[in-house]
Amino acid sequence: MERPDVGVALLAIARCAIARELDLAHRAHVAHADLMRVGASFVTLRRHGDLRGCIGTLDAWRALADDVHANACAAAFRDPRFAPVCARELAEVTIEVSVLNPSERMQERAVRELVEQRGHRAQEWNDGQQLEHQRAAPGADPRCMVGAGVSGLGADVQAGHDGRRAGQR
Repeated sequence: MERPDVGVALLAIARCAIARELDLAHRAHVAHADLMRVGASFVTLRRHGDLRGCIGTLDAWRALADDVHANACAAAFRDPRFAPVCARELAEVTIEVSVLNPSERMQERAVRELVEQRGHRAQEWNDGQQLEHQRAAPGADPRCMVGAGVSGLGADVQAGHDGRRAGQR
């Protein structure tokens, strides 16, 4: 999924999902085969540069298009840190979509080394959200799971202000 048109489609899905919930006019989103693959995403909303909502999924379990749709609505209307987005402010909201790579199992030694490099004690790391929400394989130690990061969907998605910067639609 490295084609820029996938990023454009993901941003359109996110904006349309929010607009639909607000009963606002919205364009139909772009169809793309990669959107039907199972994927996990985070949707971040900003208004005037300030965080306005951010919700995501760490484990891929549904189609990427469905995941972005659900996370966009959750970021806009159910992020407990903010009041729900209202129709009059949607035009001022920029949307960023990040797509996660699948989680990879790490050896306990690698986790300890990573913790030491960051200057944290192992217990602090184990209590952190980075590992707390990862789902381990049966019998695996969930403290040894770590997300592999954001996949290469291109700058349109990773930096993705839903088309408000040069090179984006």
